[in-house]
Amino acid sequence: MHDWYRGDREAALQLEGAETAEQRSARRSAEAEHLLMAQEIAGLGVFFRNYETGEAYWSDKQFEIRGFDPRYGVPSLEQSRSFMHHEGHNLPVPNLPMAEPGTKETRVSLEIRVRHAQTNREIWIRSKRLITFNSAGHPATMIGVDMDVTAEKKAIEDIQQSEQRQRLLAREVDHRAKNILATVLSVVRLTRADSIDDFRSAVEHRIAALARVHSILADQSWAGASLRDLIQGEISAFDGANRCSLDGPDLGVAPTQVQAVSLILHELTTNAAKYGALSQPAGAIRITWSEMKSGGVLIEWSERGCHNVTAPSRRGFGSRLIAATLGHQIEGDIKTIWRPEGVLYEIFLGPAAVTDKQSQHRPAKTSGTVQSQSISGKRVLIVEDEALIALSLEEMLQIAGCDLAGLASNVDEAMSIIENQPIDMAILDFNLGGETSLPIAHALRSRGVPFTFLTGYNFLPTEAESICSCNFIKKPTRQSDFDEALFYLAKIKQKFQ
Repeated sequence: MHDWYRGDREAALQLEGAETAEQRSARRSAEAEHLLMAQEIAGLGVFFRNYETGEAYWSDKQFEIRGFDPRYGVPSLEQSRSFMHHEGHNLPVPNLPMAEPGTKETRVSLEIRVRHAQTNREIWIRSKRLITFNSAGHPATMIGVDMDVTAEKKAIEDIQQSEQRQRLLAREVDHRAKNILATVLSVVRLTRADSIDDFRSAVEHRIAALARVHSILADQSWAGASLRDLIQGEISAFDGANRCSLDGPDLGVAPTQVQAVSLILHELTTNAAKYGALSQPAGAIRITWSEMKSGGVLIEWSERGCHNVTAPSRRGFGSRLIAATLGHQIEGDIKTIWRPEGVLYEIFLGPAAVTDKQSQHRPAKTSGTVQSQSISGKRVLIVEDEALIALSLEEMLQIAGCDLAGLASNVDEAMSIIENQPIDMAILDFNLGGETSLPIAHALRSRGVPFTFLTGYNFLPTEAESICSCNFIKKPTRQSDFDEALFYLAKIKQKFQ
C-alpha cells in the first residue's frame, strides 16, 4: 500500500472517530443523497424491496421510467408484473426463485420489455439486481437499478434492418445483373445477319433498347413504366420519329413485364425502319392502344405510305422473339395483317402486363441530326477504367476513322497523355473507380480541347454538365451515338481553330 494512501485513510478514520453520531448520520445522509443524484443524472432508476417486511422504495427516476404515479406509492409486485411483456414472466425476476442451500445472494442482469404505465407504449429496460436470501433459501431483499434503453434498442434494430436491406439489395442487384447478362447473351446468340456489320448493328440496337428500358425503370424506382413512355422511347431512337402518331390512355406496365414489352416495341420499330413505313419517304405509323373489357391492353400498330407490302418468306429473329415473348411471358398474342399500303399489327398484352398505377409521363428525348463533318484522322483521347469497355471504344474509334491519341484508366495516366501527346478531342468516362474525370476535363478545357463524358447514369452532376462540350454519351454505347459525339466535337474543334 502506498504511503500517501495509508496516510489519507488513517486521517479519514481518525476524523470519523471524532464525529458525533449525529454528524456521522448527517454525513452519510448527504453521501446517499449525492449518490442518488448521480444515479438520477445517469438515467438510473433505483429500487429496493424487502419481501419479509414489505418495505419498498423507488427513486423518482424509477417512477419516471416505469410510468407509475409516485403519489400512490411503490406498486406491488402484481401491479408491476401486469405491465410486463409476457416473455418477462419466465425470467428469474419477478418470479424470485428459491436459492440453493447456503446461498446468501445472487446478482441478476437482464433486459425486459414492459409497457409504460401512463402511455402504454412498449419500452426496453436494462436491469441489474442484487437478491439476498434467508436461511430457508427464500428471497429476502432485492436492490437494483433500471435504465430505459428503448432508444438504444431501436438504434440497434434500425442498424440490423438496414443491414438486412443492404443484403437484400445486394442479392437483388446480383439477380438483376445476371438476368440482364443472360438476356444480352441470348440476344447475341440468337441474332442473325448477312454480314458482320449488320450483326454488330442489330446487337447494338437491341442492347440499347434494354438500356433505355432500364433507365425508365430507374426513373420510376422500379415501380413499372408508362406504356406511352416505352413507345416514345423506342420510336425516338430512329429517324422519322416525327412521322409517328400516338393515341391512348395513360396506362402502366408492370415492372416484371417492362423489359419484355420494350423488346417487342423495339423489334416492331426496327422492322419499320428497315423494311416498313419508316424506310419510305412518305411512310408514317399510327399507334393506338386501349384497355379491353376482359382485361389487358390492345395495341394497334398501323403503317401506311408503303408499296406492295407482302408477307416475308421466312421468320427472322425479331418475329420469333415477339411471338415467344407474347406467348410465354406476357400471356398475350399478335395478329399480323399484310396490307399493300403497310402492315397492321394487333398486339394483345395480357392482364398481368398492365398495372393500375400510372407513371408520370415525360416526353422522350429525340436525338439531333448529325451534321456532316469529317472526323477521319482526328486524334482522340479515351479515358475508361473498365478494360473491356475501353477495348470496345477503341474499336469504335477505328470504325469511325479516328486515331487513338491515348488510352487512360485514371486521372494520372490521362494527365500524362495530355502533357505529352497532341489531342484533337476526348471521350471521358465520368466515374473512374474512386475518382471522377473532372480534373481531366478542366485540363482539356484550359487547352481548348473539346470533350464529352461517357456514363451509365441518366444525368451528370451540374459541374460536369456545365463544362461538357456536347451532350454526354450513355452506356451501353452504340456506334451511331459514338459517331454523333465525335462529329460534334470535331465541329467545335474546327470552329475555334
